[in-house]
Amino acid sequence: MDRDAVLAFVAEEFSIEPDFPWMHHPDYAVLRHADTGKWFALVMDVPAEKLGLAGDAVHEVMNIKVDPDELDALLDGGGVLPAYHMHKGSWASVLLGDAEDALDAAEVQCLIRASFALTPGW
Repeated sequence: MDRDAVLAFVAEEFSIEPDFPWMHHPDYAVLRHADTGKWFALVMDVPAEKLGLAGDAVHEVMNIKVDPDELDALLDGGGVLPAYHMHKGSWASVLLGDAEDALDAAEVQCLIRASFALTPGW
């Protein structure tokens, strides 16, 4: 699942359009709850080295809120990394696009729904 598919899914599932708040990173898409403005996902491009990956590629990732009790299992499964630039105990980075370990669309959608559910009162 790539960035466009994630944004289309969120628009259809939650009737939410992305916010692009950073002038220096105009492609970084923040997904927020319509009623509280709280983030439930951030889609961005991050260099491999900042994700702890080998090589010099730039990876499309999505940061999502996760249940801390489920974080270790997610990190062990592939396609999910410790969160880039967020609290690593309750957020994770999901590889998107054609990354070797990228999750399939159904798994990404499940993680987006879980993040949405975990964030309203946060």
